[in-house]
Amino acid sequence: MKGKVFGIVILLSLGGCAQQTTLVNIPNTPTNQQPIEYGTIADINDYSQVRKALAQVNLSVNSQIEYANDITQYGVDDYWASPSEVIANGRGDCEDYAFLKRDILIKMGIPKERFKLIHADIKEIGSMASPFVEQHIVLAYYRNDETNNPIILDNMRTEVMYLRSRSDFQLNYVFDEDTVWKARGKKPVEVVYNTDILPKFNRAISNTSAE
Repeated sequence: MKGKVFGIVILLSLGGCAQQTTLVNIPNTPTNQQPIEYGTIADINDYSQVRKALAQVNLSVNSQIEYANDITQYGVDDYWASPSEVIANGRGDCEDYAFLKRDILIKMGIPKERFKLIHADIKEIGSMASPFVEQHIVLAYYRNDETNNPIILDNMRTEVMYLRSRSDFQLNYVFDEDTVWKARGKKPVEVVYNTDILPKFNRAISNTSAE
């Protein structure tokens, strides 16, 4: 593809020694910007390192991917793009940001089991008194299996935040590639069957190569 590109470089390393470099080309961004280097997290049990990686990836992807809804891009109401499609297009909507961030963070060494996606109704930005008016999907990082207060990576916010601090969220579903849970309050409480979420999720992650 001709034109301007921006590279996200993912360094896969062992003990701080790079073993492989993968260049992710994101089109239609300024050529004077330098690639962002993501090194493999040296110790995924070190929460400070993981938290730093979550914040870095959230900010970087939000900055480099342009928001565009599915009608604009694909001519349909709802299409869950794979990370490679988001990279090729340089734009996407809320779940596209979430899948790309998930893909990058898994490549950095965080187990995929630590991630779920959250489907929520959100309030209008800047108006906490407003009703919940819009559906939204974000990536959630669960530090362990017991937590009900994951860190949220949101394309609408530059900073990562704990779920309990998001008063603008009303959860509907929590899901990964295997299971969908109906949420009550801030917790997933009931497994849900016969939804279209899992086929769309697995289609989106079927081509997660950022190479």
